[in-house]
Amino acid sequence: MRALLSKIRRWLHELPQQIWFLPSAITMGFFVLIALIISLRYTSFIEAIEGQLSFLALSSADTARSILSTITGGLISLMVFSFSMVMVVLNQATSQFSPRLLPGLISNRQHQFILGFYLGAILYNLSVLARIAPSDSDRAVPMIAILLAILFGVAGLVLFIVFIHAISQSVRIDSILDNLHRNTLASMEQANQLAVLNSGDASLPEEQEDWQVIESRASGYLIGIDAIGLLEYCQEQDICLSVLAHQGAFILSEEALIKINATSETSDEDKEELLSFFRIAAGEDIQSDYMRGLHQLKEIAVKAMSPGINDPATALSAIDFLTSLLQSFLKQHLNYCLVGEDNSPRIWLKPVPFSELLFRLYAPLRTYCTGDVMVAQKLIHTLRQLQKIEGLPQSERDTLENEIEEVKKDAQQRMLNARDVERILSL
Repeated sequence: MRALLSKIRRWLHELPQQIWFLPSAITMGFFVLIALIISLRYTSFIEAIEGQLSFLALSSADTARSILSTITGGLISLMVFSFSMVMVVLNQATSQFSPRLLPGLISNRQHQFILGFYLGAILYNLSVLARIAPSDSDRAVPMIAILLAILFGVAGLVLFIVFIHAISQSVRIDSILDNLHRNTLASMEQANQLAVLNSGDASLPEEQEDWQVIESRASGYLIGIDAIGLLEYCQEQDICLSVLAHQGAFILSEEALIKINATSETSDEDKEELLSFFRIAAGEDIQSDYMRGLHQLKEIAVKAMSPGINDPATALSAIDFLTSLLQSFLKQHLNYCLVGEDNSPRIWLKPVPFSELLFRLYAPLRTYCTGDVMVAQKLIHTLRQLQKIEGLPQSERDTLENEIEEVKKDAQQRMLNARDVERILSL
């Protein structure tokens, strides 16, 4: 039962993030509006409103059909044109910056709202058009419905102008970098809210030889953990649990995923219930795993320095945003332990070692970007900035210093100008 509740909670959490959710919700809102108009059409309140609208000359069935047909055709043309433009812009953005940006650009809420409005307004017009009675019928035209259709048509034109402005802004590299930075930072802060400093009493037990290992049932990325449900389960079963893979890691089927200190052999049913709290999927999600955002910024910088694009300015901006996120990462505690209501440690989460993270991010940057003196200088400068963070452990300062030396070595090998090499080595 708890596993089912965990799946339902996960589904409800992920539902608003689906691309189809907002357009479907708006379309359903239009259907509700249609149902209200149909059910209330002959009430005294609606008749009084239509009496006040008689000066608009919308009582003619032929006029109403012409208006609805014109508005519907116009909205369909706007929708087709708008989202054809989206596809062109997305193709340009992914080819110039990084194909991994596509999910984030597609999931733009503003674009989803406009799509939902167009779809809902078109279906609304078709439904009203089907409700227009023959011309010789009494009260053949639902006048208030025709007026709303006109208002929706005008709103569609306004949204088209808003859409043109939004799509032109969304593909600017500074806007892309800023959105990616904010989304990654929000994901980082959300992950930090579930974590508690792994201090003295919460240290991971050294003796784990007798702990039972539970293997993954599927292959994919460890996108998320239902920490609340898992903590409740551990408290109920009076067990402790250690996660063997960090969030964002790729897990193979039958690979060890967790260890538990259960005194008796865990049944297959209990194993399935435990694994249900772990979300393993083929896709990557910035909202659930902030590491994806860090790697996307790195890929934008690498892509910008490719011979076909050759855009050092974009690489410099991406490195600046990447440094900002690394600063936030370093200010967090790397070792986390979730504690129960009795303040006893229950779940240990495996953090990503800073040295490993820095290598994954800066190794490609060193390989593809150190041939440019300005980008190499920026890499060293940002690493020096990270070294100045107050309260940074000496081990991490040494890791940053080692990375600076590696950047200098790679730059020395790739640069042909002696003065440029001298300038880099002096930093």
